[in-house]
Amino acid sequence: MKNIVGLFTSLFRAFEVSEVGGFSIRVVADPNYKNAKDDLDFIKDLIVDPVSTDSDIFITVQMHKPESHDLKYSSETIKDISKRAEAARKNKTPTEISDASLEFLNTAVGKLELSLRQFSQAKEIAATIAKMENEKTIQASHMVEAIQYVCHSDDTVIVS
Repeated sequence: MKNIVGLFTSLFRAFEVSEVGGFSIRVVADPNYKNAKDDLDFIKDLIVDPVSTDSDIFITVQMHKPESHDLKYSSETIKDISKRAEAARKNKTPTEISDASLEFLNTAVGKLELSLRQFSQAKEIAATIAKMENEKTIQASHMVEAIQYVCHSDDTVIVS
């Protein structure tokens, strides 16, 4: 499979965030995805240490539909992502957070019952995402993406 980055875009976006922010990733699989173990073993060969027991970012790999991806076209590689991450690490980390971003985070804390640790991680990851985009302020879109990385379901299969 040559276009693994194209198939698991959310995983490789999380990889990029972890590269810039120095976060660890925990990869889990949808329990309904019977080939998850094979795919995750393949992914682990591509990403150095993608699975951690005490992680900052959680990502769920779900079954992909090959017909939804045109594998004839190339996508970026891990090397491309690492280069972009290296450049983004030179950007300044934003210290300001927009009102909309804070409001969204506070709503998420209440509705998703985020722990204090998840709250802090979401803010740190959102700041990293904003840094990747060279933004001076953490926006709601950064917070939305960050919250999806700190939330995970207990009914997923963790592949170590």
